[in-house]
Amino acid sequence: MKIHLPQSQAKKVMVISAVFSVMAACQQGIPAGSYQLQGEIAGMKGDKVFIQTRTDSGLTFTDSALLEQEHFTFRGSVDEPHSITLFFRNSSGVMEPLYSSFYLENADIQLKGDIRNRRDISISGAREEAIRKKIAAATAYPPRYGHLRNQFYQAEIAGKELPKDSISGWRAEIVALESQHTRQIKTVVNEHMGSYVALHTILDNAGIFTAEELKKMSAQFSQLQKSPSYQKLLSTLEVTSTAAVGQPLTGFTLPDSLGQSHTLSSMKGRWLLVEFWASWCGPCRKSIPALKAAVAQHNELSIVGVSIDEDTLKWKQALHQEQMPWINLVAPSADWAWKNYLITAIPANFLLDSKRNIVAKNISPSEIVHIIETSSNGHQHQEPHH
Repeated sequence: MKIHLPQSQAKKVMVISAVFSVMAACQQGIPAGSYQLQGEIAGMKGDKVFIQTRTDSGLTFTDSALLEQEHFTFRGSVDEPHSITLFFRNSSGVMEPLYSSFYLENADIQLKGDIRNRRDISISGAREEAIRKKIAAATAYPPRYGHLRNQFYQAEIAGKELPKDSISGWRAEIVALESQHTRQIKTVVNEHMGSYVALHTILDNAGIFTAEELKKMSAQFSQLQKSPSYQKLLSTLEVTSTAAVGQPLTGFTLPDSLGQSHTLSSMKGRWLLVEFWASWCGPCRKSIPALKAAVAQHNELSIVGVSIDEDTLKWKQALHQEQMPWINLVAPSADWAWKNYLITAIPANFLLDSKRNIVAKNISPSEIVHIIETSSNGHQHQEPHH
């Protein structure tokens, strides 16, 4: 289980094509570079409908519209298409979800359906949303992957030791499914190149692409060059090669809870796990006991925790509560973690060898132990390059 971090592309935007937008706006009767979002939902009773958007400070309600006789209308503009969720306040004053996660863009968008059957509410007029659905369908992990990941997660939070044969077999399956997923993402992105959804999908999965692939793809988003997401793609080119398996991890200098600075190069241990986490991340904290057990089991393993907490007081409180027997540092921001290491969700980690090359990424404590023990038994471990 992971908690996804706010991405700047989720709240910033521009017009897809100036000429197309002007023509469409004239035909649809809305100003160029703006949107009109109209809803007609049978049986919906209440007073207001709200737009919820993910920002750098988390999920926030950014706009509201009156609900009148089962109808509502939002008008405004966005710089860049982004994902929103609609809520409404019912007649009892309770907030309810109406429509989850669709792309808002400068267009004439229509929602129609029945509140008693929300899954069948239809949306029309949103080009990027149609592409998002296609990409989401094509890149969904099979249920088996979630089942395997959950096996590791549940065992570790319960403090159970998994059979070594199970770990080995499950790990091989997970790697194969992740490789398949990587191929699916690359295929579907190429099919929808030039769209904002494809651009955002690349950014959310930047770690699976080589620098050469990203450079080649960036040329196919020329019409989006002024968008923040395109500029972010260009900055990703500098990071991709240093966040890939087999490459040395980019160094850092970060402070601990006493303000003393530590560098990556100063860390000891034949194996080093760089663990990104935060005090507010439930899955991160639930994995700490299993990480403690891994360190106790293998003296050659060292861990350095890198928190993306903005509230350092809460971070220090978590350090006191968890009593982690390894160095803990705090990063300047979640954006720093993305810009330097392409971290889009936590918990996230890098397992490094004695030369501080990346051996594996984003693996569970059981998998960490498996890799170390396999290597110690004379088998050379190498994660696949996606």
